[in-house]
Formats: sequence, C-alpha cells, structure tokens
Amino acid sequence: MYTAYKDSGLVVVEIAIPGSDSTLVQAFHDVYEIPYPVMIDNIGVTDAYEVITTPTIFLISREGIISYAMSGFQSAEMLEFEILPLLFPERFPDE
Repeated sequence: MYTAYKDSGLVVVEIAIPGSDSTLVQAFHDVYEIPYPVMIDNIGVTDAYEVITTPTIFLISREGIISYAMSGFQSAEMLEFEILPLLFPERFPDE
C-alpha cells in the first residue's frame, strides 16, 4: 500500500519498541523488503502515544490529527478504507 500511495502523500514510519535489537529489526525489513523507514524508539514515542501492544497503527492527517488508531494487524482493505479519505478528501466529502 505504501508503494501505491506514496506519490499521493502517504508517509509510513515504523517505530520499533524500545530495546529492540536494531540488527534484527533491519534484517526483518531486508527479508520482507519493507520499503519504508524504521526507527527504534529511544525518545518515548511509544509512551507518548500509549502503545501497549504491537503492531499499533496510527493514521495522522496532513493537519496532524490522529484520525485512526488500532492495535493489532489490519487487513489491507481496512487500512485503504481509512487512508483514502485522508489522501483524497475531495473524493470523500463529509456527510
């Protein structure tokens, strides 16, 4: 999904939990050819966003507003359903 929508403004950043082994995290990205960046949380991001399980997904609008937050794996269809109105608000007017 990242590859399909990155030119439309989708930005994906993976933040690994504090204490993650950076070598293992990078190896995972290499094996699965994950195209977006990953960072190890060493500044308290997971605490600030109250992440208690992984994965946790946040969709943040261009205005900086969290529009979607969910713990656990999500289907591509569900994520696309949530992402498209953020990328193309003119196609999804408020009702």
